[in-house]
Amino acid sequence: MLPDCDPDPDDSDDDKNILVFGGPGAGKSALLGAIYEAATRQGALHPFAVSFTPDTQSNLLTNLISLREFCDSDPQHRVPFPKPKANAPNTYPRYSMQLSLPGRDPVELTFIDTAGADLERAIGEASLSEQMQQSAAAILVVDAVELLHQPALANAAGPSANRNMPANVDAVVHEWVSADPDARRLLVIAVTKIESFLYDQRTGRERPRQREAIVRRVEETYQHSLAYLKNQAKNCVIAVCPIETCGNLCLDHGWDPTATDGQHPMEHWDRLIDEYNVPHGRKGYRPADCELPLLAVLSFFLTDRLESAQQADRVVEELELIRAELELGVFLD
Repeated sequence: MLPDCDPDPDDSDDDKNILVFGGPGAGKSALLGAIYEAATRQGALHPFAVSFTPDTQSNLLTNLISLREFCDSDPQHRVPFPKPKANAPNTYPRYSMQLSLPGRDPVELTFIDTAGADLERAIGEASLSEQMQQSAAAILVVDAVELLHQPALANAAGPSANRNMPANVDAVVHEWVSADPDARRLLVIAVTKIESFLYDQRTGRERPRQREAIVRRVEETYQHSLAYLKNQAKNCVIAVCPIETCGNLCLDHGWDPTATDGQHPMEHWDRLIDEYNVPHGRKGYRPADCELPLLAVLSFFLTDRLESAQQADRVVEELELIRAELELGVFLD
């Protein structure tokens, strides 16, 4: 599941960049806030410790608090999801995480945030190419609502409504790999907002085999990018991670994906039923599996950075166990 590769002697202490990209409204900022929250928990449980710079912590906490307040708002009101963050194109906020390992100097991981407009312009302008080439790892944030309603959205709104933009992702991946086909690469595909498809909205219970269906849809939607990575990138890992962004919201039953003026239709959300407090209880904010992209990134950067094989084996074994328990999705060598 992890690539076999030798440490690069010229790269032992360099900062490690992880590019986070996706279309407008896909959930990039929400995911970064959730990764921050997950990192503080994981560092206490496993043989590494994580910390964030004050600016990073402040910015991600602001995202997190805003999302939590929205998710725990009055369950009787059907409200639109917060508007996409209005980052200017070609501006790339950086969020730094320091990773401390036993017997090693700290290693800094930097998450590079991007605007959805950068992916929109990826064909022809190569707006993300420089940032991609500085990053050994990337997290593609995919909107599950569009992923699973794509036929209706495409027929009603056309290309201007797209958030996931597989053709644009193809262009970015081609540039990323062609710059150095021998480089180690990690692509994490984080599928956000899966709750509406994961849970029965009448009972709040998880429906069987929905995660597998989401992974299959990702493989279909991005089949060209995945095939290119497997065929052209000589040392690449691909991870698909279905993620509950909020853990308690589902699309309103009356939401119509065809009600649009050429843009992505406004989404309205209800709070999910709490299966342990039916019929009146509603779930509170409770994201799930947001640590999976973080664990994929950590395992990718850790495997060739530990001084002893015994240390590496122990970390990899623990991370593999976590993946198995949480049903990470799919890893492709």
